Amino acid sequence: MSGRNIPLNDLSVLIPNRFKERITRWYEDRSPAVIRTYDIMHNELIKELRYFNNGTLMHEAIYSKGGLDPYKSVIWWHSNGNRLSQLIVNENLKMTQGNIWYDNGQIRFHFEDNNYYWWDRNGILEDNGDLNDTSYTLPAWSNNGRFIGVRKLIDKSIPLWIEEWTLFNYNYNPLIKGNVLCIVRDNESVDRVINEEWTLIDSSRELKYLQLSAQKLLNTITGKNNFITGEDWIINNEKYINSLLDSSSSYIINSDKNYYKSRQFNQNYYLKLNSDGTFDYTCQDQYKDSGYYWVNNSVGKLFLHYESGIYTGENHMIAIINHRKIFYQFRNSYYFLMPPHAQINSDI
Repeated sequence: MSGRNIPLNDLSVLIPNRFKERITRWYEDRSPAVIRTYDIMHNELIKELRYFNNGTLMHEAIYSKGGLDPYKSVIWWHSNGNRLSQLIVNENLKMTQGNIWYDNGQIRFHFEDNNYYWWDRNGILEDNGDLNDTSYTLPAWSNNGRFIGVRKLIDKSIPLWIEEWTLFNYNYNPLIKGNVLCIVRDNESVDRVINEEWTLIDSSRELKYLQLSAQKLLNTITGKNNFITGEDWIINNEKYINSLLDSSSSYIINSDKNYYKSRQFNQNYYLKLNSDGTFDYTCQDQYKDSGYYWVNNSVGKLFLHYESGIYTGENHMIAIINHRKIFYQFRNSYYFLMPPHAQINSDI
């Protein structure tokens, strides 16, 4: 477990097969693009590493309880190896410290103790202030700590104010820009609404789609000065591929549902294969992941494609031992077909 930054604060970290590291995305040449470490027992993401196609590190982040680990640095790099950004958040996902650099190494932004500074590429100070000012300019960060844009407070009043947002593409160039109406809902919550058409900076993209995506992004930000969004913005997923799957394989078609059960970490795990080719994966009602599945009969493999949960977008392989027994390779556990009466009880 060395190198995974997993704290030895209790003996449960020594449980065999609890932590799993796997490549979740590849480039077309099969070089790793994203490597993740999971805590299978708690169904949590622990660590994520992203790489450029040349093998240099792009991103590193530690996670805890479904979000960025508080007070741990989240780092992104430029493709030339220089640091792009460093972010530290608190328990409420509010920025406590932030730094952004140009690709030439020149500092672009610094935030600490509620004070912020912006420099141009030549090192000349362009702007500075603090969060108590009547106007300010701060970065917008995604839920994985990526620098996705700039937000300016341009007209402050209570309970309404206006912010100007500029969101970037995956090369960190301005993509779309416009004003956002902010409405205080209560002491902790703010609604942000795009009430006018934004300006498309990159003419190669579609304004309507991007503005809708921007509104979805704004819906995930609740706090007044909380610049951490609940999801990422634009990800260049076209450059990634998943593990190779046989498109000629067919669904396992059954007249009814089939349940498989496994016992691991002193918990019961259930894999439900539906007759329409979808599946549900649950752990004693603690969580429910889902997606679709198919089988390659020639090699006796069952494939799961996750469309919800922490494994969204991933493909997992299961070995079919016989019609009553399967082996889930990623979880290193056998699953057994449940008898019909037990399947009915599990579905209640």
